[in-house]
Amino acid sequence: MLIHITGASGSGTSTLGAALAAELGGMHLDADDYYWLPTSPPFTHKRPAPERLALLLADLRSNPTCVLAGSVVGWGDALEDAFDLVVFLYLDAAIRVERLRRRETEQLGHADPVFLEWAAQYDAGPPVGRSLAKHRAWLARRRCRVLELHGDLSVGERVTAVLQERRADSFTMPPALRGRLEAMYGEPHRRYHTLVHIEALLGWHAHWRALARAPRLIEAAIWFHDAVYDTHRDDNEPRSAELARDELRALAWPEAAVARVTAMVRATRHHAADLSDADTLLFLDLDLSVLAQRADVYDAYSVAVRAEYAWVEAQRYRAGRLRVLQSFMTRDAIYRTPALHAAWESAARANLARELQGLTDHTG
Repeated sequence: MLIHITGASGSGTSTLGAALAAELGGMHLDADDYYWLPTSPPFTHKRPAPERLALLLADLRSNPTCVLAGSVVGWGDALEDAFDLVVFLYLDAAIRVERLRRRETEQLGHADPVFLEWAAQYDAGPPVGRSLAKHRAWLARRRCRVLELHGDLSVGERVTAVLQERRADSFTMPPALRGRLEAMYGEPHRRYHTLVHIEALLGWHAHWRALARAPRLIEAAIWFHDAVYDTHRDDNEPRSAELARDELRALAWPEAAVARVTAMVRATRHHAADLSDADTLLFLDLDLSVLAQRADVYDAYSVAVRAEYAWVEAQRYRAGRLRVLQSFMTRDAIYRTPALHAAWESAARANLARELQGLTDHTG
């Protein structure tokens, strides 16, 4: 999930960003670190626009949960339309300026009067530069949810408000059901298909949530898709789908929604879906997200899957693994969702080719 915290200078965007990232176990980024080149004293030389955008996008794509603080108005649609939630902080100018005065004095030994004057004019400033009018116009163009928090709230109050907004359109997991699923994902024979895998997919789902037509159904499918997992059997997907059907019916979900979730879970058997079924394609792409991660993450995944098949003789396992990897490599596209194809396809193919080469060398 990508959350952007924005507002006037001194409104507390960085403080909230750091606290929220810590709460979510995600990465905290600050737009100023990309806008300005590292200098002493700081904030004197701007980084070229294309360079700062490329650096920021690369960091955002490296973690499924990121909280970006600051202002990125005018940085480009690739970034500005990527957020799942924008949080706008509004605070009275007198409080903001006093905070800035204290901060600048503590960090730099003095407060620059020109900077303080610039910060003070935010509310009444024209729709150019950093101003309330410009922020309002920018917020009105956002396609994601926007949460406004007004007043001198504590950091804890702000974090709570954001977390409540984040959960507003999520699959509500009853504690008893969550406990049962967590126990299943904690079975001792699992190495990759664990709760860590589910949490990673939930993170990527939150990050790409704007692409989903029915995000709540995808979230439910993520929770159930590997619930039944026994490498000695070949019916894990239908059994997981049956579990999803029974549990969601017990929660009184509409039958049409139950059918959609169970169909998504069954689709993981062959990792294929009709090209018109955008949500199932998105779900299947998320399930393959590990293929496109850093080489060390991919290698850990490969080792973990091998451990789940430790009972299979080495030569037989290599032959089976080669077939699986080659089946992905011969596809026209591993990822069928356009945005994920653009973000992940090249990295996934590089990882798959590297493992294939290793297996081929070993067997040769």
